[in-house]
Amino acid sequence: MKQREVRQRVVGVLTQGLEWVQRGATEGPGAGGGMPSEVAVVSEMISEILPPLDIPGDARTQQAVNQASRDLGRAITQIVGAFMDAFAELALEHDSADPVVTANDVLRRLAIEAETDDS
Repeated sequence: MKQREVRQRVVGVLTQGLEWVQRGATEGPGAGGGMPSEVAVVSEMISEILPPLDIPGDARTQQAVNQASRDLGRAITQIVGAFMDAFAELALEHDSADPVVTANDVLRRLAIEAETDDS
């Protein structure tokens, strides 16, 4: 898949996630908000990005694992790169307005929350 297509799908995932969070914020925690169907939409977008695995039928187990790792590794690298690019662009645009809370502030808060999260 071309990087342009990966980026389009990543933007779709980010847009879907933002809409999901915004809807949850306005509807409240008990509102439901159609979560299962939204998870399915995001899962479908990610599935479209990942390549089909073409493992020969006569491949030994280790050969199959190596081939799958190579194929998925390339795709995951593309996906992560597209997420990084999209986030960086969004963060720079946000911070250019001289906000009280910068993108780095949000990342620090998220890191602290992740550190204390027991789930």
